[in-house]
Amino acid sequence: MIIFRSLLFQLGMLLLTVFYGVLGLFTFPLPHIFRYRFFSGWAIGILFLLKWVCHLDYKITGLENLFQQNSCVLYSKHQSAWETISAITFLPIHTWVVKKELLRIPFFGWALKLLNCIAIDRDGGRSALKKLIHEGTEALRRGHHVLIYPEGTRVAVGEEREYQIGGAMLAVKAGVPVVPIAHNAGSFWKKHGFLIRPGTIEVMIGVPIQTEHLQARELNALAKQWIDEAMNQIQSRQSAKIGITNQK
Repeated sequence: MIIFRSLLFQLGMLLLTVFYGVLGLFTFPLPHIFRYRFFSGWAIGILFLLKWVCHLDYKITGLENLFQQNSCVLYSKHQSAWETISAITFLPIHTWVVKKELLRIPFFGWALKLLNCIAIDRDGGRSALKKLIHEGTEALRRGHHVLIYPEGTRVAVGEEREYQIGGAMLAVKAGVPVVPIAHNAGSFWKKHGFLIRPGTIEVMIGVPIQTEHLQARELNALAKQWIDEAMNQIQSRQSAKIGITNQK
């Protein structure tokens, strides 16, 4: 049944992506906020399919922490495609930092371009960092949040990857806080996975970490510490639920 539901979902997601990708081209002359709201419909549609076809829902705690400042750098755990899709539906208006290869994907890449994402060459070294800080600072000045996956790529559940320094440098230079975000989406929709397992994704949003008097590496360490601790809490609750289910 999971295979059938996953297949049905993947087909539905493909159709939605083609529809919004093609229709979205006509939004090019319109203001950014209109394009942003338009493509949020794509994400809402996919979350609807996940809930009603795959029986995969989500819950968020700490959402109020996102509205304590005008703009900030969002530091999110990156385990699956879910957080990339869903972010536009519950986070305040933000600019994504993405790898430039994503812009080459038909339909999906078109949407990223229309949303003015910050496309980074992961092998670009200093030039990529310079671009991130320049374009990220401009986005923050416009009142947007900047969403960064500090691990740089999707990391499977149980694996660890060193946090890159770019997001912390941006926050320190711009003088804005970092808001850490943890979730367990990878437990239900694995990295590069086809199968979607039923359940409830848990998202935890932390209190803003102020950057005053902090170096970028110190900020990175504090954000990682919070995310790691939150992930342990989420995994403990998930394990407890599985244990209760197995006892029934």
